[in-house]
Amino acid sequence: MQLNEEILLDNLLLNITTKIEQEVTDLKQVDENWGQIQYFGPDCPVKWPCALVDFASGQFSNMGYDYKTETGTQQEGLINIEITVAKLKLSPTNTAAKLSQKTKGFEVWRLIEKVHKILHGWKPLPNSGELSRVSIQSIKRDDGVQEKIITYSLALHGC
Repeated sequence: MQLNEEILLDNLLLNITTKIEQEVTDLKQVDENWGQIQYFGPDCPVKWPCALVDFASGQFSNMGYDYKTETGTQQEGLINIEITVAKLKLSPTNTAAKLSQKTKGFEVWRLIEKVHKILHGWKPLPNSGELSRVSIQSIKRDDGVQEKIITYSLALHGC
């Protein structure tokens, strides 16, 4: 479902967060990532498990003069979007743990797969390319929060 037709970066974030919220119902919170799990430790202002969305980076190039635009030029952009999936890891996954505990302990990976299935290949805006997963990273923490960052890229046309 496309919520906004214009190519604006806030609409891009809104469409992505809305899709995750509507289709990955196991997540208790989906939001823009403004640092809430980095700055507050285990008492951070989120509900677990969560997905947090933000821009990682973007590169733009000019396509030439266009008298119909406010700036006089149109650009193409390559944008990287980070999806942080996080939860409190309260269940052990070591060899002594019961299978039910291990299954619960590996829950973050099932959430990542659900997010990936709905985002990879999806066009969040009419004039954008499809989201394509480019990397995944585990963040090591000492507060019991299990944090994974999945990066997707997409092209924006005529922005």
